[in-house]
Amino acid sequence: MRTNDPEAGFLGAPVETDLARIDAQVAILGVPHGWPYPRPGVTAGCADAPSAVRRRSQRLARFQGHWDFDLDGPMNLPAMVDAGDVLGNATDGPGNSARITAAVAAILERRAVPICDCEIDLPSAESKKI
Repeated sequence: MRTNDPEAGFLGAPVETDLARIDAQVAILGVPHGWPYPRPGVTAGCADAPSAVRRRSQRLARFQGHWDFDLDGPMNLPAMVDAGDVLGNATDGPGNSARITAAVAAILERRAVPICDCEIDLPSAESKKI
């Protein structure tokens, strides 16, 4: 399964949009579309959230390896990739759910921990039944 390329990897992580090729402990997955709101065609600003979070994370990427006084050690992140954004459609809840479930399942098959945004609770849980 393939996902859409992000503008940049979360926290400067490398990007891998072919989920069958993920080789990392953690995979960041953007989910711009979940189930649509009651009025067809109306979307919340959450469709822009994955890109906004990635853009904002870029300013923190340079601090990897710096001393973290809360941890009393260097800020080292696990082996991580940005898995891009799940393809979606603002008006296709069932299709979005199926694609989210498939993407999370593909990441889990690679034995990586998927980290996703809030649009995916039920599809994400469904994928864990594999």
